[in-house]
Amino acid sequence: MCCCGNGLGSSMFIKMNIQNVIEDLGIKNVTVFNGSITDAHPYSADMFVAGIDVAPVLRKYPRVVILKDLISYEEAREKLKQAFESEEESFFII
Repeated sequence: MCCCGNGLGSSMFIKMNIQNVIEDLGIKNVTVFNGSITDAHPYSADMFVAGIDVAPVLRKYPRVVILKDLISYEEAREKLKQAFESEEESFFII
């Protein structure tokens, strides 16, 4: 789940970027969706990707990737690769 304050602006940018990264990494069977931070609950998605502005809200969520630059393909690719390779039950990549 890609999330932001209202679920419309930055989460949509993140979603489009993440879809490209997932395709580039060859990861299959992943559904990427976006929504507001109020729609996000700790187990409502397998992983959460969001900007630094909502990081404090997601701090106790189990699998989180925080992006400092929402439109940076390189940052998203690096962090998503790390997340998908992680064998940990829980992570907070920032």
